[in-house]
Amino acid sequence: MNFLAHLYVSTLDEDFLTGSFIADSVKGRAIEALPVAAQQGVVVHRLLDGYTDSHIAFREAGERIKPDLGRWSGVVTDILFDHFLALRWGDFSTIRLTSFANRCYQILLQRIEWLPLQSRQILPYIIKDDWLTNYSNLNFLRRVFNGMHQRTSLKSTMPVAVDSLLDNYQELSDCFDRLFPDAITYVRKEIVKLEPVPVIDYSHQIFISILKS
Repeated sequence: MNFLAHLYVSTLDEDFLTGSFIADSVKGRAIEALPVAAQQGVVVHRLLDGYTDSHIAFREAGERIKPDLGRWSGVVTDILFDHFLALRWGDFSTIRLTSFANRCYQILLQRIEWLPLQSRQILPYIIKDDWLTNYSNLNFLRRVFNGMHQRTSLKSTMPVAVDSLLDNYQELSDCFDRLFPDAITYVRKEIVKLEPVPVIDYSHQIFISILKS
């Protein structure tokens, strides 16, 4: 799961959503300086990462593209699943993706002073190029993967990621369909365990699977 999926499964608590956005950039005890709801967003983001990484559908997707991507297959799968979510956004939300994205950008800009440096540096580019909306666009994905390739000091296979996606499109889409409802269920169960429980409002979400008790 990448930015779009993590923001989608967040509650409508604005600090919680921000915590989810910055989770990969918060290091060590820096989390303790964040508002409580933002700390919770970080925690749930990391729990969801662990859950998805171990989910059989995620592992199958990674294995599907591993011949092309090698060690980068997991990172690429995270982003490809955001592609499927953006492409089929109307199946999962009652509001337009552009409206959701703009709301997220506004929330994050309002809190930019307490974002970690890495998040502060990348946010303007995310907004300028409208990442959350453009994950559905294959040309945009090529730019994302090429940019990641150029920034890494290691030899990367990411420039072929979109070609691998196209070669395995239906199979990867099926893996997303199996994983995402389970991920939503998992996050909802984890959120209600938090103390204090953050503001919970899933009114924009269309859940296409029956929640398990």
